[in-house]
Amino acid sequence: MVAAVVVLVGSLIASGLVYDHKRVLTYLGLAGVLWQVTWLTLTFLERVVFPAETSAQVLFIGSFVFLISALITLRFRSIRLPFGRGHHDLVGEGAIMLVLLVVLGAASLIWRVNGFQDHAWITHGFFNGDTVTFMALTQRSLNETGLVQQNPFNANESLEYPTLLHAGMANIFRDLSEGSGWLYFLPTLTYIWIFITVPMFFLLWEVVIGKTVASLWQQLLIPSVTILYLAAVSWDTYIYPQSHFFLTGLFLFDVFCFTRAFSTLHDKRLLEILGALTTVILLLSNAISGTVAVALAVTYCLLRRQPYYLCAAIIFIALFFVATPGNAAFGWPHFSYTAGYDMLRLSPIVAVILAAAFWKRVTLPHISAAITVITGLAFVTFFFSQRNIVVENASRFFYHGALVGFPLVGMAIPLLWSYVKRVLRGFQISSPQSIITLFLLLGAVGLLLLPAGTSVVSAHDNLMRKDTQDIDTATRLGLWWIEDNTTHNAVFLASPEAPFAIPAFTGRSLLRTNYWLSQQDSVFADIEAAFRGDKAAQEQVLPAADYVFLTAKERASFEPLPDSYTKVFDSRAIVIYEIPKQ
Repeated sequence: MVAAVVVLVGSLIASGLVYDHKRVLTYLGLAGVLWQVTWLTLTFLERVVFPAETSAQVLFIGSFVFLISALITLRFRSIRLPFGRGHHDLVGEGAIMLVLLVVLGAASLIWRVNGFQDHAWITHGFFNGDTVTFMALTQRSLNETGLVQQNPFNANESLEYPTLLHAGMANIFRDLSEGSGWLYFLPTLTYIWIFITVPMFFLLWEVVIGKTVASLWQQLLIPSVTILYLAAVSWDTYIYPQSHFFLTGLFLFDVFCFTRAFSTLHDKRLLEILGALTTVILLLSNAISGTVAVALAVTYCLLRRQPYYLCAAIIFIALFFVATPGNAAFGWPHFSYTAGYDMLRLSPIVAVILAAAFWKRVTLPHISAAITVITGLAFVTFFFSQRNIVVENASRFFYHGALVGFPLVGMAIPLLWSYVKRVLRGFQISSPQSIITLFLLLGAVGLLLLPAGTSVVSAHDNLMRKDTQDIDTATRLGLWWIEDNTTHNAVFLASPEAPFAIPAFTGRSLLRTNYWLSQQDSVFADIEAAFRGDKAAQEQVLPAADYVFLTAKERASFEPLPDSYTKVFDSRAIVIYEIPKQ
């Protein structure tokens, strides 16, 4: 892992070159994001541009090019570090630490009941979907040299999911461990990315509004409370590993680059280049984050109103249509009340941010315009997409809009607090009007806290108690055999229900699954019937796979199989048959 360490050293230098930090935690957070940008760029070069070369060569050479570039830059400008008397913001450091402790504590609660527990892999709730997807695509990336384009949940058919992030993760662990051993590092990765992401909120806050409050307690509480509230309304985004979790810091950096480039001439070209590069990385890593990043970049370019910026906007739009897999399937308007609940949960903070954006539309035109465009994307997706999975994710556009505009809330809080203080000073217990005003204020606070509290409680309930899945040692023995003895594109017939152990631990594909990444077609129906003991359905689906993977309970429904089927693994708890080709 020489390349990763070299990139880290270069990122620590670059963090001090890109921004004049006054807090150690934002310095380290920006260094972590710059490491991620550089590493994913090198991953793209290694897997797409120079696939014929070995991974070690491209990553090794690229990492030293980055480090040397950072060192050369030191000859022309000084590095700005958050040390020294009068330069270090201890109050700001304390605010970041407060939020970090809360989020890290919540994540530690999640990992106490998930992951490897007494030699078994145990998961709950969202782990069985989002985390399994992340695991499967990262594991598949370990087995391939390019970006993953085959769907491990749907018989290796075309994958509607960008995979640059997963390839980057695979490159980290390719030299550290073999096979599924990297999963032992997943809790550590979670804590590291929390440590990177949380300071980026404060860095963006500082860039947008700076220190606009007078007292120390306001400097500590206003950003901390605002950021904690924003995190709370989508709490599951920050406390367990999945694609959006690993990309949040990267998206905040994208907002940072374009916001600062719009407001200053200093380092303008560098920030524009970093913003454009980050936009492309997000586009190749996640459909929603990438779409919002493109909207952010195009908004920036259009507001510049110069020919070459308009050309850049056209290029970004073209990249969006070329690089984004899948189909939103837009059609006639409709209303999904199930997806509407998530939209409602985010509506209070989005409404406040939209009002603040209107208020600051002259002084902060880029942020105000970007929030408007992103909110519009949420409504267009919600009302016009004909695919349930796309509609269900419309709320993520809402949330990304909140990520762009949350510092605007901080500008409004002192004004609101001044109003509340005036009301409280004039409070008289004997005055019915004062009592009514007090209850109105309490009701307003309750309405704001309700979505955040609901999100936090439901996230922990889901991730710690719901839908428990257990992959025991006996099952893992079968998975190790698959990893060591089958080709990476082998297709398995196994139970279509969670926890999808085969793709998650080996990267091999299942014929069909009861999951949004899999077709719910006649083959899926036959597989469900086959595992209910339907012999005709078994005869129909078995030839479509390379192997059949059965637990002890499932053996009775399938066995005996024809003599031409070769039993290649049998531990009583798990049996694997190789299916002869016709």
